[in-house]
Amino acid sequence: MNKTTVDAAATLEQELNKFYEKYRKTAVRFGYSYQRESISIGALPCVLFMGNHSSGKSTLINHLLGGAPVQDTGVAPTDDGFTILIYGEEESDAVGLSALSLLPRENGKLTAFGPNFLNKFKVKVRNREILKRVVLIDSPGMIDSLEETTSRDYDFFGAVHRMAELSDLVLFMFDPDKPGTTGEAIVALTGPLVGMSFKLRILLNKCDLFQNVADYARAYGALCWNLAHAMPIKDLPKIYSCYVPQPGCAPRIGTDAGIDALHQIEDEIRNSGERRSDNVLAAAHKDFSCLSLQMRMILRLRESFKGCRMNLLFGSLILFFAVTGAAYFTLTGRFLRENPTGLVTWIVYLSIGAIALLTAWGAFLFSRKVLRVYRENALAHLDELFEKEYADELVQETRDDLRQYWELVKGGIRNAFDPSRSPLRIPFFATQKLQDVQAVVKRLES
Repeated sequence: MNKTTVDAAATLEQELNKFYEKYRKTAVRFGYSYQRESISIGALPCVLFMGNHSSGKSTLINHLLGGAPVQDTGVAPTDDGFTILIYGEEESDAVGLSALSLLPRENGKLTAFGPNFLNKFKVKVRNREILKRVVLIDSPGMIDSLEETTSRDYDFFGAVHRMAELSDLVLFMFDPDKPGTTGEAIVALTGPLVGMSFKLRILLNKCDLFQNVADYARAYGALCWNLAHAMPIKDLPKIYSCYVPQPGCAPRIGTDAGIDALHQIEDEIRNSGERRSDNVLAAAHKDFSCLSLQMRMILRLRESFKGCRMNLLFGSLILFFAVTGAAYFTLTGRFLRENPTGLVTWIVYLSIGAIALLTAWGAFLFSRKVLRVYRENALAHLDELFEKEYADELVQETRDDLRQYWELVKGGIRNAFDPSRSPLRIPFFATQKLQDVQAVVKRLES
């Protein structure tokens, strides 16, 4: 990128960081956690490599790096952790927290995945030319059988989502032996990677192994068929057919069959810096859209709970005055008229006070139980409340993003009203804060 483009990207990142900082307290008060805490100014773009084990991820990374191999390769799974490759004059390897210290601070939330994740998390510093322009991320091979995912001792799909959020390009690789999307691959495509199709590239790798064009067509068709059932989008992303050249080996079906798209992938990787501004802008738009949605739904719920409380308070006051008044007129009319002595008077008024206290306490317990049931019922029907609150927006066919954002914030809204947690410190001018955040979203869209 030229200097003008770099300066423009840095200016954009600084402006976005100002938005993040300005509304950080608001996000905390509404129980929302930014997907990206901040943007590291001038950081290199990141490319995430994903796919089934033995699909060629590490081989492609070694090819891009050049020189002696850096990543282990093999038919069986070789690693269960993520490896990030960055540039450095002095080569070294780091694991865990020491590895995180070598990365920009926007990677800090990776600590949330716990020690089992960190013990397998590596950063390799290498003096390779391509790493001056881009950061490469190698992921664990996807397991074919979904039942085997129990062997993961950390939130693998959560880590995939986080890594994909931080990346500017995601390469999902398949090979001729496993062109189908099964097990962890299908879960990743239908979960952590939903909404990221703009940065996702599908690679059918090892195309030099096909015996003839018919074999290639069958594998390509099988991959398209399985992707169509796995990815919740109307149109499939482009599938790149490629292979990593090996010394003394040539493809059996010839490059005229369209299997030599590796140079296109290499160009996208080397030029991924031009995509970083679009990605950080998209990430900020997603963050503030989710924050706006969560604020609006929480305020809607609070108004609903407030109405229920007011009704219960009004009913409790009527009950209190009715029971206390009835006790007063009954006891004073019966006992004080017949025996208006000092002792009887004290007993009568103490009895009235006791009845008043018991009535108030009973009304309080009843109201608390009703509020608990009302809250549990409201939280159990959050989807219906969302559909009602955003009915006008959801009518528009172009607002499919709202449902994606809703799935991201729904759990946070439930946690915000969890009785075991501290109550939300919603600011006094909450409606104005919501309007401010909505204005930020519109500004990011423009």
